[in-house]
Amino acid sequence: MCPRPQDVWAELGTLVPSERLAQRLAEAAGPSSPVEIFDLGVPYRVIAGGRVREYRDETRDCAHRARVAAVFVALALDPPVASSEPPATIPAPAASEVAPPAAPIRHLAHLEVGGSGDAGLGSDGHVVQAGAVLRLTLGRGTWAFLLGIAGSLPTNTSVGGLRVRQLRLPVDIGVRARLFGDATTLYGEAGLAAAWLSDQALDLYTNQSQVGVEVGAFAGVGLCLRPSARFGPFFGLRSELVPSPPGILALPRGVVGHTPILWFGALAGASIDF
Repeated sequence: MCPRPQDVWAELGTLVPSERLAQRLAEAAGPSSPVEIFDLGVPYRVIAGGRVREYRDETRDCAHRARVAAVFVALALDPPVASSEPPATIPAPAASEVAPPAAPIRHLAHLEVGGSGDAGLGSDGHVVQAGAVLRLTLGRGTWAFLLGIAGSLPTNTSVGGLRVRQLRLPVDIGVRARLFGDATTLYGEAGLAAAWLSDQALDLYTNQSQVGVEVGAFAGVGLCLRPSARFGPFFGLRSELVPSPPGILALPRGVVGHTPILWFGALAGASIDF
């Protein structure tokens, strides 16, 4: 016989627990056996719990027939029962809270150190100077107090047809307005400017030096880059107006000319926040 009852029983034991299977067979007991299998050659018939199903298997694979019959018997005697309980409610995942980006750190002091090039223009000619600058700002917000000190190298120029060696040391006091970006800071600045001057005539017999002070106003713009948290390069442009430039006195000739009334300069160097 194919399939053999013992093979079907063995397969059925893997599908339904033995205690439950015995209970279902007892409940389905009647005038005839609750489970019957008929080998009809190519087809075979399975009867279980009053249900009949006929299958065809031309290869007569008895192991396969036993598995198919066992599945039919298990479903007929112990059909799955739909649960009347409502499905468990799966809580919706909590929306992930995205923290706002951290505000950039605003340091109190900002120091710039670098070089400068300045050109002075006046009624008695022009002069070009190179030097160093040191600028300090204090303030965390948009507005900051500014103090700047510069020093130029001694420069030979011509005033009133006389060769003069000039040394100029400017000082700035003012305010700076800043526009902060992610990695850059744009700024504009303005304030009062003063400079200590030393002029020496080179073509006179005595070559005496003259010391003076000029006072004016300045304005500038610039850009600070921030490739790191505290350090970066800076670039700036600056102009200065001296309404009443001092005269250059060369004895015995007297006043031979005046210092420039307008100064234009460019700055560049490194900056640090602390």
